[in-house]
Amino acid sequence: MVMYKSMTINRSAKVMLALLTFFFILSHAFRTIVPIVAQPLATELSLSPNALGLLAGCFHLAFALAQPVVGVSLDFYGAKRTVVVFYLLVITGSCTSVFASSFSVLVVGQLLIGIGCAPALLASLVFITHHFPSHRFTALSAVVLSLGGAGMLVTSSPLAWVVSWMSWRSAFVVLAILSVISWVAIICIVKEKPLDTQSTTASLRATVFELSDVFKQQGMLGICCLAATSYAAFLCLRGLWLGPMLTSRYGLTTANIGHVALLLSIAAMLGPLIFGLVKTSPYKQRLIIISFGCCYSLLFVLHAIQLGLLADIVLIVLNGLMGGFIALQYADLRAAFSADKIGRALSIFTIAMFLGVALSQWISGFIASLAASINANSLYWALLFVALLQVLGVFAFWYCQWPCRIQRHKAALRTEPS
Repeated sequence: MVMYKSMTINRSAKVMLALLTFFFILSHAFRTIVPIVAQPLATELSLSPNALGLLAGCFHLAFALAQPVVGVSLDFYGAKRTVVVFYLLVITGSCTSVFASSFSVLVVGQLLIGIGCAPALLASLVFITHHFPSHRFTALSAVVLSLGGAGMLVTSSPLAWVVSWMSWRSAFVVLAILSVISWVAIICIVKEKPLDTQSTTASLRATVFELSDVFKQQGMLGICCLAATSYAAFLCLRGLWLGPMLTSRYGLTTANIGHVALLLSIAAMLGPLIFGLVKTSPYKQRLIIISFGCCYSLLFVLHAIQLGLLADIVLIVLNGLMGGFIALQYADLRAAFSADKIGRALSIFTIAMFLGVALSQWISGFIASLAASINANSLYWALLFVALLQVLGVFAFWYCQWPCRIQRHKAALRTEPS
């Protein structure tokens, strides 16, 4: 009887985790929707490349800035209560985008969606912590991270077909409907333990000071610099320039762009799994990160050069696979910090990552508009900027002082007998 009850509770927890994970999947769809709707959106509202870059960056800027508040909310109120409240912003932002008649209204919609999606991943991880045995955290969190990439599959062929058949507004209608269904399901099905108000003594101000203290730790600056450029480079392609590149160079339709986006999304889901197989010392792991970071920069130089449709598609798929080296950055972060600081380090890592995405998309859009104003190839210069950004991130990661824990691993390797 006890075993049956335990199995029932475990099954129920898995269902609830699946609902929270679906929120994470939708957040991936929202953050990569711009390239699918870019062409019809730019045509209807007369948007420049600079405006498209700013629009794509708004989600990630709002997402990053909301992280400290999300962390405090999860500590005070738990995963379900936080998600239910933030999800209302996602739904509101989606509806705002559907009825947008100007660029400024679209920006408001993206900001609302970005803030609303901010707890998508962390809520699932907090739920795992509270509802599953500690030895299952690594495996379950890996599953959540892998499934999250499925959101990019939604914004490939399926949503591209909907946009081609109807309009760019229909893409936001579909995601808004899915958001409402998911929100209602979470309210009705997900259960949480009562709040323990006696133990929740943290405050937003205290949390900010704690984050500041961890950021000052040796090695964190270099880690943040690479975090701010590597994922940003991938999303500059997948989340902004993929559609304009294939349209301007080869005149592909929205549906065909969706097919290419589907290939890229599948590759992006496989990439982290491949790099996750790497098992080596923290010091050697850093050397691998630096090597692939340099190769990733070269890949964007090749993206900037028009090599033909087939070659560009191969490079796009390769981009998805190579972008998976960010999995090694998470492993590097875990090696750099002790267990009592890793949570705050992950928060800072996430903030740096999404601020980098927001700024890189906006600046690359600005560069594209500037190049167009002097009759230069806007796409070429935008992609070269992304390549340069990645080089700077890798250089900072290598040049800045390395964490003490990794330096000790390096010293240990040197003293090993040959």
